[in-house]
Amino acid sequence: MRYLEAPDGLLVWGTGSGSRRDPDWFRNLRAVEVTDVQLGAKHVRMRPRELTGVERRTAWTDVILREDPGIGRFATKAKRTIPVAVLEPEQR
Repeated sequence: MRYLEAPDGLLVWGTGSGSRRDPDWFRNLRAVEVTDVQLGAKHVRMRPRELTGVERRTAWTDVILREDPGIGRFATKAKRTIPVAVLEPEQR
């Protein structure tokens, strides 16, 4: 799964390669308060927060599509709004 580093944590998005529905892994993020993320050999507990409204649009256009404009083809194929979330490190 691709991600981008963001000031609050990791930015993730659920294109599902252009599927008409959100990918299972993204729907699972919506259902949990904390998730374990593996980055290389490191495991980090993180809190997923789905972005909405202006925050989501800004992350999608100004960060994700700017980094890789080709990702937009999946949104066109899917004919749905691609969900975006930030995974924030859990505070201990």
